[in-house]
Amino acid sequence: MSSTCLSLLESKFSEGALSTAMDSKGLISFAQRKALQYKASAKTLSKQLRHASEDVMRKNTIIHGERVRFQETIARLEASVQDSSKRLCREARDLGKELLVIKQEIVSTISHDEQLHSSHSDLKIKYAELLEESKSSQKQIQNLKNMNSDLWRESESYYLKQKAHIAQQDSQISQLQEEMQEMQRREAKLKKKLDKGRMMELRRLQKLALLEEVGTTLLKTCIGSEHNPVCTIVPEGPGAEDSLNFRIDKLVALACAQLDMLVDRDQRKEGT
Repeated sequence: MSSTCLSLLESKFSEGALSTAMDSKGLISFAQRKALQYKASAKTLSKQLRHASEDVMRKNTIIHGERVRFQETIARLEASVQDSSKRLCREARDLGKELLVIKQEIVSTISHDEQLHSSHSDLKIKYAELLEESKSSQKQIQNLKNMNSDLWRESESYYLKQKAHIAQQDSQISQLQEEMQEMQRREAKLKKKLDKGRMMELRRLQKLALLEEVGTTLLKTCIGSEHNPVCTIVPEGPGAEDSLNFRIDKLVALACAQLDMLVDRDQRKEGT
């Protein structure tokens, strides 16, 4: 009869402990694997975000340098155009003065001899040459203005392209930041699940300890003491085994109720 009691106790304890251990350990191992995966993903996203930020800063520095050099080139060209315009204006004024002098000389010497007429012809030729030079200078000024306009258009187009590229990179950085925040939220959830699994494991160990204590008490009651080796809770006669099972179930239920009371007390402490 004592061996029957021992086999019944061992079967009940092994089934409950095995199912509880498998559930809690599986949940903990799954949470730990997921936490490691999310940590690795978060590190990768952080590296990508740092590299993207460095790339954007480096490109912004290059764009700023190119704009400064372009503005310096435009300033030099504008200064050159202004100097050329001033020089041509001075030459035009000088030519106007010379032309006025020539006209006065022509009026005063129109009745002179052939030498003066030849000189007048030379002056006309010189005046025509000066007019051609003035037209050529005006063409050069117009070409410089056209070149300046082309350079401004190219710089504006390049600036808009770079601005769009930077905006795209800012959008990618924002997306990476959102993904990283989502990973952090998932990691926090997994940490909560891991803490819950650890608490379940602790409660399982408490339950096993309590069941072990109950089993020890039952064994001592069934086997008896050293001076009285008689099973005190096992009745004799028909229906004895059912009565024993009923008493064992009653003791196990009492132990589970005590464990539930301990769990409720721990939960109330955690809530406060």
